[in-house]
Amino acid sequence: MIVSLLVFVVIVALSLPAAAIFIPLAVITGNVGPLYAVTCWIVSVGYRVAGIRIWVEGRENVPAGQACIFMANHVSNLDPPALISRIPGRTSAFAKRSVFNLPIFGYCLKLAEYIR
Repeated sequence: MIVSLLVFVVIVALSLPAAAIFIPLAVITGNVGPLYAVTCWIVSVGYRVAGIRIWVEGRENVPAGQACIFMANHVSNLDPPALISRIPGRTSAFAKRSVFNLPIFGYCLKLAEYIR
């Protein structure tokens, strides 16, 4: 539980200044790519700071330039960010409808075209 809290604190601390820069940039340009990239980087830093090592296997089996569906049976709330940030290219995901109601975070999910 303490590790989860550490990941959360690091992600929030890095997300606030990033959100101030990259959310307006995404709204103005219509390009969420930089926001997505910085979010994946922030998630990776959060896991590294907490000492969580993520092992990825089979990435070479993901066909380039094709839409794919990834299924995961995540055990904790730490699993989805770890998975999404490791999938090659920009991705989208299903999220609970209630998550879209969270201030700022829900707006970012809408910008990134996540699915309710």
